[in-house]
Amino acid sequence: MLLGYPNNGSVNWTDYPFYSQHYFAPWFQDDWKITEKLTLNLGLRWDFLTPEVERHNKLDGTFNATVLNPVSSQIPTGTAALER
Repeated sequence: MLLGYPNNGSVNWTDYPFYSQHYFAPWFQDDWKITEKLTLNLGLRWDFLTPEVERHNKLDGTFNATVLNPVSSQIPTGTAALER
């Protein structure tokens, strides 16, 4: 880019992502009457939040540095950017 290749660019963003995330919180609770004036109330709760995902698989949040750039075939050979 410092040598002038490419000289412009744009991105058209037409996909509207639909993110979804699920939250589960199962719980268990019970009361035990120990005496007439004493009741033991015990409970257990487990909170679980799933990772956020794009529901229709329109977006890719990863980057793979080993994949060949699809526009590299359009750059003319012998340019200063490719000689290094």
